[in-house]
Amino acid sequence: MSGSETGLGIDAAEYGSALVQLFETWFYEPDVGINVNPLTDALRSCLTNVSAGCQFGGSCRDGFISIGPKGDVYPCGRFVGVKEFWLGNIHEENLQDILKSRRHIEMGERCKTIDDECRACEIFDVCGSGCMYNAYIGNGSLSKKDPYCESYRLLFERLTRAVNEELSEAERS
Repeated sequence: MSGSETGLGIDAAEYGSALVQLFETWFYEPDVGINVNPLTDALRSCLTNVSAGCQFGGSCRDGFISIGPKGDVYPCGRFVGVKEFWLGNIHEENLQDILKSRRHIEMGERCKTIDDECRACEIFDVCGSGCMYNAYIGNGSLSKKDPYCESYRLLFERLTRAVNEELSEAERS
């Protein structure tokens, strides 16, 4: 980073703390009635013990594509402009063929190629190794974990505790 950018971002621990604080407000607010992502997806993952949604889906490629104004197709809006993830152009190819491309298939197999450190983690089943885009931008590879891993661990620990507390309360009632 250049000197002018230093200190503008937050680190993984700070992001995790912010996620937990947001969760505390959202989860315990009666009748809030709105979804807040990534909290909604994280809670769904926690309750089902299966990674869910975009950020915690392991590979979001089954649920998202991005088609730009000129017809360029990318796996999600975050990858737009990253040449390595350009899947094709709908003005030149059939969308079904684009979705069967080698790159798109590789992205769907991300959880099979993720590194052992990530796979061994106790929350791997629910976080799915985080966001593919974050992994690629932060580590240069889809086979690496999302750099915000520590953030997700803090969030999932708090979610698990909250769900268990709510279940215990319901059993006592």
